[in-house]
Amino acid sequence: MKDDYESIVHHNLLIIKRNNSSSKSSKLYIKVSYDKIEDLLHFLIGQNILDPIEIEVYDEKYIPNEKDYLIIQRFLVLINRFNINKISFFLSDTTFPIYSAIMKSINWSFANNTYMSLSINRNPLNKKKKDLILPSTPSKFLLPEEILIWQSEETLNKLNGKVDNQVLQDSVKLKKYIEELYAKIKSKYKIEQFTEFDKSLIISSILKRNFRKIDSSDDDIITPYQVIKQKGGNALGRARLMAILLNNEYMKTNATIIKGQYENRSHVWVGVLIDNLLYHCCPTYLRAFFDPDGIKCIPNKDEVYPKIYKSQAFNERRYAAEEKRVLSLIRRNYVE
Repeated sequence: MKDDYESIVHHNLLIIKRNNSSSKSSKLYIKVSYDKIEDLLHFLIGQNILDPIEIEVYDEKYIPNEKDYLIIQRFLVLINRFNINKISFFLSDTTFPIYSAIMKSINWSFANNTYMSLSINRNPLNKKKKDLILPSTPSKFLLPEEILIWQSEETLNKLNGKVDNQVLQDSVKLKKYIEELYAKIKSKYKIEQFTEFDKSLIISSILKRNFRKIDSSDDDIITPYQVIKQKGGNALGRARLMAILLNNEYMKTNATIIKGQYENRSHVWVGVLIDNLLYHCCPTYLRAFFDPDGIKCIPNKDEVYPKIYKSQAFNERRYAAEEKRVLSLIRRNYVE
């Protein structure tokens, strides 16, 4: 099966080096991708390594097989015997649960020195695959609100000390806000007839109508919850909030932020994936489904979705038709 993300998966990576400090503070640094884990095993087996080790592991594979599982298990069992100063895992939504389950089963010894993140998420709308068994995993998690809002309230309540406290608190508040907003949308619109286009236009319109003009520097760190609280924020905070209001268990729309340049200034907007085509929407001043090429809105080179998916846009006629369609979905008995 073809993997759309193959071009951004880390491959052929194996770096082993020591620092140049005195022997008393000597450390071994390792960086490895999944296809080189066996080579790393061959290096480690039989070595009497007493120095603290710092490791980065990149395992963003699409569909791990039984052999992959056994290699991961051998690797984790072996390094569990060493002196791990810090280990960071950069995983996909398919490998994350595998590492979690194995670490739990082998009584992983380095929970306070272990950090796990989701660097590739191929199935962002699959709630079952988002069951990352976080509470029982002996690790800390570098996960943003975009991932945490998919977890149950019960799960979030068990993550104290495992996730950044402010991010965790904001995730709980965002879940509540999403639930309340969805209830309002449901009371106003015939949601059973919604398409992803309808949802994207409605959320974009809500943000433009109810939130103040951007008045914060792009250098400020504005979280999605701060945008709600302040009814303002910068382009990044607003775009993250828009993506969160679409990509959740209620709206179920594959949306992600895209960073780039517009009119020679940094800008952030939202990419919405519909029928394997990428549509560009903006919660600030560009209209939904705009043509990035036509207005010279250029994504940064490291942005994932523009690399993988072909962009599509609405012309003015189609946009007007979509606006008309959304109006037709308002319930007859709805009162503001």
